[in-house]
Amino acid sequence: METSSDLRLGPYQVIESLGKGGMGEVYRAINARLSRTVAIKVLRSETFQNADRIHRFEHEAKAASALNHPNILTIYDFGELEGTYFMALEYVEGQTLRQIIAIWRLRPTLSQDEGPRILVQEGAESVAWTPQRVAANSTLREGDRVRISIESPSTGYLYIIDREQYSGRKVGKPYLIFPTTRTHDGDNQVTAGKLIEVPAQNDRPNYFTLHKSQPGQFGEVLTVIVSDKPIGGLHIGPEAKVLSAEQVAGWEQQWRGQTERFEVVGGAGRAWTRTEQQAGLDGTRRLTQDDPGPQTFYRVAVQTRQPFFT
Repeated sequence: METSSDLRLGPYQVIESLGKGGMGEVYRAINARLSRTVAIKVLRSETFQNADRIHRFEHEAKAASALNHPNILTIYDFGELEGTYFMALEYVEGQTLRQIIAIWRLRPTLSQDEGPRILVQEGAESVAWTPQRVAANSTLREGDRVRISIESPSTGYLYIIDREQYSGRKVGKPYLIFPTTRTHDGDNQVTAGKLIEVPAQNDRPNYFTLHKSQPGQFGEVLTVIVSDKPIGGLHIGPEAKVLSAEQVAGWEQQWRGQTERFEVVGGAGRAWTRTEQQAGLDGTRRLTQDDPGPQTFYRVAVQTRQPFFT
């Protein structure tokens, strides 16, 4: 599908290209019947014979259309027209970025496991554990050991904030858990294909253990920020840094965009692969479209070159 004001897709008049991805392209278009500007996402022609990619595309549309929230982009229409698979979404001025996250729960390695393991220091011994994917909204148990991996298609600087969650929608103090100088020597630069693991594989410990700090806590809230330049005023050290609630609230009000979340169908429960291990080791191995996909996608609509907060 070429970019041209002469092109139409059913009732949609294509205006301009907004961007390309591994599966398709996104265009700004106008619904001639409703005089509504929309974003049209279409599958690349070379994927039409790939039943799995068509299924993933349809699942993405159905999952997003079932959600109703002011911070979630509205899906107006999807289907197949004139031999082209498409999705019509709410158009937001600026750019749409994907934040890619996988949460890993460590389980004891089994004799039949063939994939890579992560070595955990337990006393004087190194014990092998296998990281296993979990969905972002999964229920985790106290004592679970977890790791986080993040990829951003936007070049910039990554910050991760953790807050304890209590009943009554209350949250605890915000802690900046990444970057720290003991993880990747404080290097928090991100770019497409670069996988950031928190904690890093060579950190000690190289996992987080879930514990309730006080009665009434039932979860953890992770906040991810990617900015095009380092956030000023943050002095990074070897340990997590306590931030002020007012500072984080200000970032959220200023940088939060309309957000959609998608989970990979059948991805939860999959074990760590050799490719993911190598990509997360030191950041020199870049992920490509042919490598295993992530578990959770957050699609965030923000103004061009604005930091974004998910």
